[in-house]
Amino acid sequence: MERCYLITGASSDIGVHFFRRLVQKSQQTNERCRVFAQYRTSDEQLRAALDEQSHVTLDCYRCDLSNIDDLQAWIGHLREQNVTPTHILHLAAPRFAYMRLKEMNWERCQQGMDVAVRSFAGVFAKDGKGSLWANCSNADCLYDWYPAKVYV
Repeated sequence: MERCYLITGASSDIGVHFFRRLVQKSQQTNERCRVFAQYRTSDEQLRAALDEQSHVTLDCYRCDLSNIDDLQAWIGHLREQNVTPTHILHLAAPRFAYMRLKEMNWERCQQGMDVAVRSFAGVFAKDGKGSLWANCSNADCLYDWYPAKVYV
């Protein structure tokens, strides 16, 4: 079975490093895999990690997960592609900014939670509107589907 990775926040440093390691591993083992990568700023580093001999198929999608319309459009794209990930790396977060603790405010914290939780719930909710898994015939399809490894 071909591995299928779903990576949110793929353009982050961690996302790019993970993807590079995935490409290296796939070249060493000759295993094919497919990666659906959500990014907000640029996919240049992801595309640069691929080479002619890569066994990785990359599908990048630009999406601002803090925008509900962008999130719904991305979910629609994943449904059109019939994505059934075997591995999930959830790195969704607003752009990081260094600041002192006394400079933090509740709105900034709330924004971070909204991006991380709403995007995860929107994509993986059992019966959520636009849910990637809404087309499962079983009411507990999310849990039945979970041979996937989820990293948050």
